[in-house]
Amino acid sequence: MTDKKNWGGKRPNQTGRPTNRKGVKRVSLHCLVDPATKDQIKHISEQKKLSAGQIIDEWAEGSKTG
Repeated sequence: MTDKKNWGGKRPNQTGRPTNRKGVKRVSLHCLVDPATKDQIKHISEQKKLSAGQIIDEWAEGSKTG
């Protein structure tokens, strides 16, 4: 039988997903959108080399009023 003491936990070379803002954790979002909207988010994502979530975060940050 193998020794399982080193199983599980974070791997030494894995830093995890960086937080968007310091101290703020990411949350899951599921929504249904028009296929054209999905295509547009994907296109912007590829251009900016950001994830779809980061594109949505940028949009939300830019749409704040105040």
